[in-house]
Amino acid sequence: MQSLKILVVSPEAVPFAKTGGLADVAGALPKALAGLGHSVKLVLPLYALVDRNKYKIEEIKRGLSAEVAGRTELFNLYQDVSENRPFETWFIEHPGFFNRPELYRDPSTGNDWADNDERFILFSKAVLESCRNANFMPDIIHCNDWQSGLIPALMKVDPGYKDFSEIATLFSLHNIAYQGNFPSTTFGKLGLDWSLFAPGGGFEFWNNISFLKAGVWYTDIINTVSKRYAQEIQSPFRRRPIDRGNRPNVASFRVFHRGTPRGYKLHEFCPLGCALTGVRLYRVCNQASH
Repeated sequence: MQSLKILVVSPEAVPFAKTGGLADVAGALPKALAGLGHSVKLVLPLYALVDRNKYKIEEIKRGLSAEVAGRTELFNLYQDVSENRPFETWFIEHPGFFNRPELYRDPSTGNDWADNDERFILFSKAVLESCRNANFMPDIIHCNDWQSGLIPALMKVDPGYKDFSEIATLFSLHNIAYQGNFPSTTFGKLGLDWSLFAPGGGFEFWNNISFLKAGVWYTDIINTVSKRYAQEIQSPFRRRPIDRGNRPNVASFRVFHRGTPRGYKLHEFCPLGCALTGVRLYRVCNQASH
């Protein structure tokens, strides 16, 4: 099997930060892929709850930048330098966005952080900027849930990231109830041509912008957390939040989706790894192989 360079992008991953099952998958999958002989990196935000000393997290790049809402936002790239891991973990440090007591929600109000759109615009762009600056251009970028849904879109339509346009992408859906929907003004914060924000396109969703829809629309391949969930989101009731008129629904829009059984041991069985390999083969051979 061909050895691939794979970047797994997740807003959370065990043992560093967790709110749900996504963190379990994102923490275990890189180890399984590395065990198959691939070169793997995991990247997530450097939240306040991440214990930098316990996990030997050190700065490797300082003063990197990305454009968000017309501003130049500076961030730093950190890495877990523990020697006992078969893969590397990167962290995007931006104290203003991520040095907070909870990952997505303001505990003082019980509501989502008001600037979650800008937080994950920064995260998405910072991931790509980090690849450039660390001289790591992967064969595959595996994105997870709405927080990284902009990455496949930026790779396809942002002229500033045209050097990523031929890299394959996989977008995993863990819970489509969380879609990253924001007012239409958020689209302007991306710095893209407004012609891309139109009904029938990849960003607009009922006059708002949906980060999840952008990921679904622009990724090469979609998969889900289980075979059953893949079937559920194809039902009219379950897919209703992401359907509109005759637009493609999340499960059938792309040529391939694959369910991954819950409760498996990733070090023993890795259909996600097969899916990742299928991404590359799809791009090269115009077919999914698994």
